[in-house]
Amino acid sequence: MKCIKCQSKNRNYANYCKNCGYHFSKEEQEAASKWSLPWFLEKIDNFKKLITLDILKGNIIYRILSIIVVLFIGIYMIIVNGLNMKILPSDNYKIEFNKKEKEYYIINKEEETKLNLYLPNKIKEIKIILYDKNNNIIKETNYQKKDDIILNDNYDENYYVIESISNSKVEDKIKLYVYLQDNVEVSDEK
Repeated sequence: MKCIKCQSKNRNYANYCKNCGYHFSKEEQEAASKWSLPWFLEKIDNFKKLITLDILKGNIIYRILSIIVVLFIGIYMIIVNGLNMKILPSDNYKIEFNKKEKEYYIINKEEETKLNLYLPNKIKEIKIILYDKNNNIIKETNYQKKDDIILNDNYDENYYVIESISNSKVEDKIKLYVYLQDNVEVSDEK
């Protein structure tokens, strides 16, 4: 900092001029040190002292904003994914849904179908039941939520019923037919 009396150069936070002894005011010291590295470090330190987790946790605005954010994320997930199990798109197959019959059709490129399912958090396991054209059960397989579900009994007249189970109670059912792409004419209309 420069002395206003004798124009000598001094340290930024000097109290007195080293040449003439002039007493620097607090305002002169602050103006001289503004935008220097020590000034930045002091501002960062003051900011860290101001924003502590204890202050945030005790702040009612912080609490309200936290609750709003959590609710918004939950509502967004429900809107996007819904509350029910559903078949999600995959690169390996095309999905169609018949609203009238309430059944899904997967048109698959390969013999095996790796099913991509959305399962709500409450679901603990999935039961896949394969039926023949006369509604007789051919096979039942239980899967845990984390398991990959592979369907490989793709006979044109057979169908699957997928049940989502929570606490030993069936929550949701999906009826599903799987067809090989070679055997089906696929329209690109939606």
